[in-house]
Amino acid sequence: MSEQYGAEFAQQIIDDSRTYFDELIPNIPFYDAVSYQGIILLNAQVIAIIRAMEKNGKTVEDTVRVQVELFKEDYGKIPSCVGRVFTSKVGGFFLNRLAQQVTKEG
Repeated sequence: MSEQYGAEFAQQIIDDSRTYFDELIPNIPFYDAVSYQGIILLNAQVIAIIRAMEKNGKTVEDTVRVQVELFKEDYGKIPSCVGRVFTSKVGGFFLNRLAQQVTKEG
């Protein structure tokens, strides 16, 4: 983000995102399932970043572009065999089953 918008703007987004995330924390539901909780926290972080970007004059599309770049960097750190499993239809099937099970358990 610093390369695209500058270091000062990036720091402002970090500061604002933290503030928005802190505001979201009391509203984040808790599920006693580690895999599901991580997804919820990730979504709260994305919401906080979107709000910070909008506050500073950027669109949701701008935010998605930044998120895609971050995900590409993170995805590149995943060993290829693991990445292929999680992005395959088989991996998707098991992740969907896990999500359904967690939802049923509440």
